[in-house]
Amino acid sequence: MQRRSSTKRQPIFWISRAYNLGKTYGLSESCLKRDIKSTFNKTVFAYYRHLQMQLADNYLKQKKGNKTQIASLLNFESQSNFLICYKKY
Repeated sequence: MQRRSSTKRQPIFWISRAYNLGKTYGLSESCLKRDIKSTFNKTVFAYYRHLQMQLADNYLKQKKGNKTQIASLLNFESQSNFLICYKKY
């Protein structure tokens, strides 16, 4: 499993792309957030975190890496934060 660089992690990449997509189609950031919340019943970040945990769960079940490797792969700055989020999932 490839380890990502230890430099400061970028903000949630796909969310920023979604905002740009919203602007392309004439939606404001607040409108996009509201639509995501009404569709998925979660905030943008909560939905992103849920997707991260689903992916982590799949990787762990398929034995594609240990928890430290998966935490790094999913851009968690600390393994302890990843473990807390994973236990809540």
